[in-house]
Amino acid sequence: MREKYLYSLEDLTLGNAGGNKTKNLQFLMRKKYPVPKGCVVSYFALNDYKAGNENVIGQLRKELKSFIHPDRAYAVRSSASVEDHNEFSCAGLFQSCLGIRGEEEIIEAIIKVWQSLYDEKLLTYCNTHDIDTQSILMAVIIQEMVEARSSGVLKNH
Repeated sequence: MREKYLYSLEDLTLGNAGGNKTKNLQFLMRKKYPVPKGCVVSYFALNDYKAGNENVIGQLRKELKSFIHPDRAYAVRSSASVEDHNEFSCAGLFQSCLGIRGEEEIIEAIIKVWQSLYDEKLLTYCNTHDIDTQSILMAVIIQEMVEARSSGVLKNH
C-alpha cells in the first residue's frame, strides 16, 4: 500500500497516474483557464484495492479530510487511461456522480466510478475498438461543483 493516493488537481507530481482527463485539466490550469478546485485519486488506489488491500478505503478517508469541505457539493468522475484519447472516445461510458457531499458519499462515488470499468456498455465499446479492458487504468477526479454560465470542449492538439 502507498503512503498517498490523493493529490491536489494542481499537483504535477502525479504524472500519468491521474489519467488523461486530469492531464487535460492541468493543461487548462497552466493556460490560466478557470478550473474548479479539486483532487485526484491516483491509479494506484484502484490497483491496490483490486489486489485485495482493504486499507485503501481507510487511507482515502484519512486523506479526504484535508481536501473536502463538509458544506460543499462535489463532482466525482473518471479519469481513465482510455479517455480523451486521439483514436477513440469513451465519453459517457464511465460513471460520474454529481452533487456529492461528505466523505462517505465521496467514498461511495469513487467505488461507483471504479465499478463502471465492468459495465456492459464499456465492455462492448472496448471489444468493438480492440481495447484490452485489463489494461485500462482508472483515476478519479473530485471537483467542487460550480454554477456554470457556459460550458465547452477544448481539444488539445
